[in-house]
Amino acid sequence: MTIIAIITSLALPSYHRYMASQEAKQVPQTLTLHIQKAKQESLLYRQNIILCATSTFDECNSDWSNGYMLFIDQNKNRSYDRDEQILSSMTMPLKYGALTWRGAGTNQRMRSSMLVFEGSVGLPIASNGTFRYCSSYNHHQNLVLSRMGQSRVEQPNAC
Repeated sequence: MTIIAIITSLALPSYHRYMASQEAKQVPQTLTLHIQKAKQESLLYRQNIILCATSTFDECNSDWSNGYMLFIDQNKNRSYDRDEQILSSMTMPLKYGALTWRGAGTNQRMRSSMLVFEGSVGLPIASNGTFRYCSSYNHHQNLVLSRMGQSRVEQPNAC
């Protein structure tokens, strides 16, 4: 029993480091897919599409670490209303890090909680910025979104 406890105590930190690195790789990949979907759906529906942070999936907030949703903003109020269609949602309870968005929106709420893709061109409206995943195991990732809706992953040394 003692030998098993010793082996487990040695293996557990390596397991957590591995899981943290996998989470850090998954976050930008999943976000990139949803960003591409938002661009395509905005052109398809010819409506503004919003990608926003959410914990409850019935309203937007600024906590990207629990999940996000993509919806058609029919009345262009930059807020989810119950009659608006949710195109996709992603639960993402992060265990080894935290995710934040910092964009160049027109107000503080928009800069930290949402990206708006314009229906006529499929591009983010003043929403270039960076998703930052800060890991407790130094597996940091930045997903940088350009004004043209292109994304690239960076690996900063610190958060």
